[in-house]
Order: sequence, then C-alpha cells, then structure tokens
Amino acid sequence: MKIKDITGQRFGKLVVVRLLKTRTKSGATLWLCKCDCGKSKKIRKDKLRKIKSCGCLRNNRSPETWIGRRFERLTVIYPMPERDKTGNLVLMCKCDCGKFKKICSTNLRSGKIKSCGCLRKELVKIKARKLPNEAYTKYPNSNKRNAAYLTDIYIKNALCTGTNLQFKDISPELIKLKRESLKIKRLIKKRQKEK
Repeated sequence: MKIKDITGQRFGKLVVVRLLKTRTKSGATLWLCKCDCGKSKKIRKDKLRKIKSCGCLRNNRSPETWIGRRFERLTVIYPMPERDKTGNLVLMCKCDCGKFKKICSTNLRSGKIKSCGCLRKELVKIKARKLPNEAYTKYPNSNKRNAAYLTDIYIKNALCTGTNLQFKDISPELIKLKRESLKIKRLIKKRQKEK
C-alpha cells in the first residue's frame, strides 16, 4: 500500500519534515515533525490532526489564565517567573487556611496537591480519633500513631492480609509475636533515619 506524502504540511504549530523508517508496534507510520518552538517530535499520522504542538502549547499556556482559578483548597494568586525541572509553570497559591505555597501547574491540574499540607494534618487527626480505645489503654506512653500499630485489631488485619488466615484463627501468642516484630521494625526504621 502506498503511503500518501504529507511532507511540508502544517498541523497547528507542527510542520511535517519527513517519513521515518521506524514504525510503531502496531505498524503505524511515524512522521518527524518540527515545532515552531524548534523541537522535533515523532508522531503517528492518525494523531497529527489531534496534536497541535510538541507540548509547548500546554506548558506555555498564558500564565494569566491561571490567576483566580481554584483547585480544592488552593486559589492561584499569580504565576512565578521560574519553571520546574520539566519546564512546567510554577504558581503561587493561597490555601484556605491562609498559608501561601509555590506549586507546579501539573500537580494542581491532576489533583495531586489539594492544599498547603493542612488537609493531610486534618486527616491524620481524624484517623487518630477513630483509634480503638485499646490503643490508649494498653499503650499510654506511646504516641497515638504508634499505638495504632500495636493494637490487636491492626495486628489481626496485618496477619490476615495476603493470607488464608481469619480473625478466629489468630491466637494471642501469634498476636504477641507479630507485635514484637512490628516494634523491632519501627525501631530499626527510627535508627536508620537518625543516621
């Protein structure tokens, strides 16, 4: 089958340079295209009508369009002059709690970052409130988070995960052994962090 030559045709900011000898795994033809920004990119012919640039349009979207946009608890105040390592826009955002934070535009768009860090702290507090009373009565000297790892419920869940064991099969001796191993693991991690 003869391939139609599209050399020299323009698709958005891309101009087709030449047909490449290599093909995709599915056997589709690849074309080398040059973007107006100077970068080259290999693109399948069927994708040329959808792709408008090498990616520079997405990365260099007018920074002013971000101002005032809201993402979860963050509101964009203004774009920063610097870019991150991959060339994405860095934005100064204000959180609902009042703190300011520099955040990459891709992290805001994807929803990876939802607050300045206050949301995570609130979720940890909520989880600590849901701990069984056993955590507070058996381990009063341990902080809440460590106490959660030592409760019988947590240990039973840890023993049952990925095994055929059920709660009724777990003996007090097995719980005691698992609790000791968890204490040792946490102690080792703590010492490694101190180094």
